Amino acid sequence: MKKLIFTIILFMSSFAYGFACLNGYTVILKEGVFLTMEYRSEVPSQKIIVSNKEIKKLIIKFDSFYKATKNLEYLSDKGILLIYDKQYKEAINLYLTIEKTKPNKYSTASNLGTAYELIGDNINALKWIKKAVEIDSSSHYRSEWIHINILKAKIKGNNLINSSFLINTEFCNDTLPKSNLSESELIMLHLALGYQLGERMTFIAPKDKIVAELLFELGNIMMLRKSYSFAIQNYEHAKEYGFTDSIIDIRLKKLINITTPKMYTEKVDESKWSGLTYYLIGGGGILILLLGYFFRKRLLKQFY
Repeated sequence: MKKLIFTIILFMSSFAYGFACLNGYTVILKEGVFLTMEYRSEVPSQKIIVSNKEIKKLIIKFDSFYKATKNLEYLSDKGILLIYDKQYKEAINLYLTIEKTKPNKYSTASNLGTAYELIGDNINALKWIKKAVEIDSSSHYRSEWIHINILKAKIKGNNLINSSFLINTEFCNDTLPKSNLSESELIMLHLALGYQLGERMTFIAPKDKIVAELLFELGNIMMLRKSYSFAIQNYEHAKEYGFTDSIIDIRLKKLINITTPKMYTEKVDESKWSGLTYYLIGGGGILILLLGYFFRKRLLKQFY
């Protein structure tokens, strides 16, 4: 199982809106606290622990670091903490200031996209996430195209919340998923989708239609890759997030049949087997008597 571990100085809390990808500059500060984010692309999840009280203290610290050094990296990290503290408008104003001072930074564009998405302004969120991708298309394992599709779906309506639009492919509605993608293409899609889900699931509690759909599609990918236990977990998480199409139960049932050893349930002819048992017991008894008689004769010959 592959695990990607990122140690960054990000501190996080729950968000009411969908989560976009945050980016900080500083990895570890001498005076700061670092947080380990861990996610598994096979079954996305992230474990993040932080207190709101500590976030507020760190906002003050980062502000003092910036004033002492005039280093924009500290100011950018302060913006991240403002977002985690749900001070979205303050964060937007801060990043717009950074953009004017030092334009075309990937982290600024990406974090602006995040802040706008969190206040429900998906149009501006899409504008800045697109700009972030133009600056650095390789970031986040080249997965931000999925984020762009998510924002477009949010803007245009629920009818676009489907695999064809969100991840540019379909896995059909048969009992088993099917795909024309190669193994390498499936792996790349698996990694991109796992990354995007890992971030969103950290902040979005069930139920959420987009997360539910993407978890279902990741389950399909894992099933196609014959990672059946991971497929089951993703399907179950998809149901938890509100996926209701009956196809998921069909595939779960199929997976359980694949992964559970088959038990023989054929009825046995009891009279036949009971008769055979009697023959075996009887024959065994006669054999024991004959062997006993034979060894008894040999023993008697040795002594007499």
